[in-house]
Amino acid sequence: MGFRLYLLLLSSIYSLFAYGFSAGPATRLSILTAEGGDQIYNTFGHSAIRLVDTTQQIDIVFNYGTFDFGAPNFIGNFINGKLDYYLNDESTNNFVMNYIYQNRTLYQQNLSLDTSQINQIVAFLEWNLKKENRVYRYDFLFDNCATRIRDIFEKMDTSYEIQYIHPESHRSFRKLIHRDAGKQVPWLDWGMDLLLGLNCDRDITDREYTFLPAYIFEMFAISKNNKYRKLVDETNVLFQAVPVKPITHWLTPSVCNLFLFLVILLITYYEFTKKIKSYKWD
Repeated sequence: MGFRLYLLLLSSIYSLFAYGFSAGPATRLSILTAEGGDQIYNTFGHSAIRLVDTTQQIDIVFNYGTFDFGAPNFIGNFINGKLDYYLNDESTNNFVMNYIYQNRTLYQQNLSLDTSQINQIVAFLEWNLKKENRVYRYDFLFDNCATRIRDIFEKMDTSYEIQYIHPESHRSFRKLIHRDAGKQVPWLDWGMDLLLGLNCDRDITDREYTFLPAYIFEMFAISKNNKYRKLVDETNVLFQAVPVKPITHWLTPSVCNLFLFLVILLITYYEFTKKIKSYKWD
């Protein structure tokens, strides 16, 4: 059983605090954004929603990134969008400790929402946590931990205005993947190049940038509540990663590609010279 699936089962008790929840003056919702790690499943970062109510002694995280790491063909299913993910609720302490252990910076954006807005979002999360609703088919580009949060805030309420970044020149999914995976996990980057289709090479829309948690962070940073004030009223760092000197290795996809090119070149040259020697001149 995967570690995240274990947390799913272990932390289900926290759902008891959320069901029937009613927001009050001490209730806050926040967006949590983790920087990328060095594993295949965390290379591109992570997004989650935190609910805090000091009066009711509630401090939980709604996490769309729960999965069974021990599932068959995990890597292939992860890349091809054939892996089941789960919505999980767990204690914020457990959630934060996981990122401290992984040494990944974790940001928190406190949202400026009234009680009716919070109740609407939490009510949907309560519904989504039910056993029959919590599983979804993960899609790396179009349905993941980041896009799920975007979709909630797009559909739940019209009194705030969601904004997206407007890059001067749009990139493709592939270029954005290269940017994050090329240095962190070059072999994953190489494998994704082979497995992802031509759809990854088109210029993506402003909204589609939010398939990456970093752009969900930017989305909330520039969005507005009631069209007058910022949706995020405070941003802080829950954990700052400790700088670690990266481990480099000579065996990279670029080296392998060069090696394969040289092998093909030598074989071609050998076959060409063989034909030349066997040719009978008049």
